Amino acid sequence: MQCILIGTPSPSPDADETLWGLVTQHITHINNENAITWVNSSTATDQEQEGQRTLLLCAISDASNTDDIVNAVSTVVECDAEVWATAPAILPLRPMDGYDRYIK
Repeated sequence: MQCILIGTPSPSPDADETLWGLVTQHITHINNENAITWVNSSTATDQEQEGQRTLLLCAISDASNTDDIVNAVSTVVECDAEVWATAPAILPLRPMDGYDRYIK
């Protein structure tokens, strides 16, 4: 599993909600097998693109090829998307009462 942060241009806050809705509704699997869970979105200013307003989409997936996810996002939002970051997916935290009841 991995966490992926994808950036795509977004002209306004109203567009953010629309793009987020399109992505989360239309991209749930890659190649009909690799599940994607969309976590949240935020915005940033992309200094490499002359200060362009960018919508950042965070997802967790078991897909091994991030290019497939980025291409799917680009297709849905009809605009070029790019990987901003990837990392191994977050591991579950230790239960408050420990693992004893699960081991017995």
